[in-house]
Amino acid sequence: QVGLRSVGSARHAEIEAARRYGSRFVTAREVHAQGVEVALRHIPEGAQVVVTLDCDGLDPGIMPGVAARTPGG
Repeated sequence: QVGLRSVGSARHAEIEAARRYGSRFVTAREVHAQGVEVALRHIPEGAQVVVTLDCDGLDPGIMPGVAARTPGG
């Protein structure tokens, strides 16, 4: 997951299970400091990936039509 600011309602055990499954977490702070390359380093060369965008992560001024509107996204 790229760009997360917090883990929301996820419990510690769920985060650890995701890590054991192979999930990687790149925080918004890391992306701001190091650029998107910090996330791209985790993708093996030639890997087939699916990219999705959680619009709840965008500021309501940019994307007002989401279920969980929060200032700053």
